Amino acid sequence: MQSRQWEEADARLRLLLGFIGIIGAGALAAAGQSSERLPDLVAVQIGVAVVSLLVVSGFSIFAYRPRAFHRPPAVIALRLDYLTRPPSETKLAIIDAMLAAYPDNTRIIAEKLRAHRWALCWMVASIVLLASAIISRLTAKLHP
Repeated sequence: MQSRQWEEADARLRLLLGFIGIIGAGALAAAGQSSERLPDLVAVQIGVAVVSLLVVSGFSIFAYRPRAFHRPPAVIALRLDYLTRPPSETKLAIIDAMLAAYPDNTRIIAEKLRAHRWALCWMVASIVLLASAIISRLTAKLHP
């Protein structure tokens, strides 16, 4: 159960990192390749959108960084410590190891999902700013 939640959180973060690249390319396209000067409002909107994308990247990378997923029981420890013990004692040790690891994994999964939510909020802000910049630029071209 927890390993599936862990993988789903990581998949969301990978998707978000992919969108960062796409939206970053959109920001570069909005800035344009021409030698004409961008209106001040458009330049500020694009700049804030890029900074917002950097914040999204920071949240995503922070949450996606490698961490250990606790998968008890450790098979080597079971072999060394419980091979000759009664089955009830071994079962109890396995359950205790799982119960000890569960809160650590839960905390990390919650941290990943919280960072994902924050990154998603910043991503929406970046998209809105970029869309606003594109509209402002088109408006400035149509009505000089």
